[in-house]
Formats: sequence, structure tokens, C-alpha cells
Amino acid sequence: MLKSIKELAPNPSDALQAMVDGLREQSKREDFIIDMGWFVGKEDGICCGCAATCALQRLAGVNFTIENSINANRFDLLQLKGAISFESVIDDARQGYMSELFGFYGFDRDSNPDLPQNPNFDLETDNWEEQLPDVEAYIAELRAAGY
Repeated sequence: MLKSIKELAPNPSDALQAMVDGLREQSKREDFIIDMGWFVGKEDGICCGCAATCALQRLAGVNFTIENSINANRFDLLQLKGAISFESVIDDARQGYMSELFGFYGFDRDSNPDLPQNPNFDLETDNWEEQLPDVEAYIAELRAAGY
């Protein structure tokens, strides 16, 4: 049976934590490159992907490679309900836009005025590592507010 994203990451803070943990894990691999311009692609014979790709790999417990992701449907490999929507949501969130993330979890600012404001980070290929402390501070803010 397929697990859902919301089972594995029940809150927006959990989703962002999966992104952070996934980025750190995937950056240690020699056969994977962090590139915010790709959901999944290949560069010089090495698999590459963005923050969303890293979050999905973390949640699914899967490592994409050229063989298993470029030549097949990556969503079949993930076996996660909601993965297609989540990919887009996390891509927006890594740029500091939280509306889609909150919407994915059923929250909006009108009915949840205690939602933290959009953060001041924008993870790009060249700066994501130095911005992770800002993401982690925002995760702490979300958790303190119950999200």
C-alpha cells in the first residue's frame, strides 16, 4: 500500500525538515548533485535534483540514480501518494514562498492568523548550504506555533 506524504510528514515543519535532511544526505553522495534547476536530471553522467527531489528521496527512503530515475518514472520509484503535488510545493517553499505548503496541509492565513510569515531565504544551487540555518530557524518557528 502506498504511503502518503502527510503520513510521513504530517505538518509543514516536517516537510521542511525532510527537505533540510534530504539536502544534507544527498549532498554527501558522489553520484548525485544538488541542482535547483532540475527536479531530476543528469549532468555529466551524474544524477542531479533540487530541494524537492531531496525531500522526496528522504521521505521515500530512495536514492535516485541515472538508471532508476532518468530511465523510469521517478514517481513509481517513490511509491508516495501526493508526491507530484509535494514536489511543486517544496520547490516554492525552498524559495521562501509558503502559501502552497500551507495550502497542501489545509491551512490558510485567513483562518490561521498565527501562521508564521514567509521566511527570508531562497535556496539556490550556489547558496543552499549557507541558508539552511535560516530554514531551520523557520522550522523552529513553525513548530512553536504548532505547525
